[in-house]
Amino acid sequence: RNRDDWNNWFGCNNNDPGWFYAVDDYYIRRNPHMAAPPGRVSLTPDRTAFPVGWVVTHHALGQPCPPLGQPGTWTCLCGLVIYRDELFGPDFVGNGFVADAVYNAVTRLVINPKGVLFFGHRAADEQRSEFLCSKDPWFRPATIQTGPDGALWVVDMYRFVIEHPQWINDDLERTLDLRLGHDRGRIYRVYPADKQPRPIARLDKLDTTGLVAALDSPSGWQRDLAHQMLLWRADRVAVALLEQMVKNGSQPLARLHA
Repeated sequence: RNRDDWNNWFGCNNNDPGWFYAVDDYYIRRNPHMAAPPGRVSLTPDRTAFPVGWVVTHHALGQPCPPLGQPGTWTCLCGLVIYRDELFGPDFVGNGFVADAVYNAVTRLVINPKGVLFFGHRAADEQRSEFLCSKDPWFRPATIQTGPDGALWVVDMYRFVIEHPQWINDDLERTLDLRLGHDRGRIYRVYPADKQPRPIARLDKLDTTGLVAALDSPSGWQRDLAHQMLLWRADRVAVALLEQMVKNGSQPLARLHA
């Protein structure tokens, strides 16, 4: 699960690159006598992956790899994040990024509101390609976050086998080192070639006035953390400052947090 700047929640799983939680669970629980329909709506019917290298799988004996360069079907989608910053430019704000560790890829969904729902689609320049792909079959992206510097931080498990042993043929499993690569792994910082990630703010060095001012930021990470720290401190000095931000703040998201 991950949310956008306005507290709309999204999720993903295995072959579905994203859904919108259209109805919160606490609404459904109010009537225990009704069999409620699913509270989530898929963002897109598209399930197609576009890897750039050989897709290596281990869960069956004699299973042929998909032909090189041919599209496949998502199978291991995880780590959905909604981008909440401006380093990539306005076209990327609110986009969804989802990892697939089998296809060695990170795919991007442009998410737009439509009535009370949201729907997603591939970007115009990614109709038959992925936002991030590797020819290395050990590239296993598992988690993505909007970093405190405005970049996308992608956690790569870096493993030889990604399948759960439950789904691997027993004869094949005996020939595999299922933990090969457990001592590896990395975190990539992904950002535009013509920009640099900004310095990471040291919010722990700020007083209450500084934390209120830190809410006025394009960084969702910074706003969230400054918001949390104001609650932790419970300093009444913040009240008047926050009231002023609600009334006179120039940025809608700063006013929302205040």
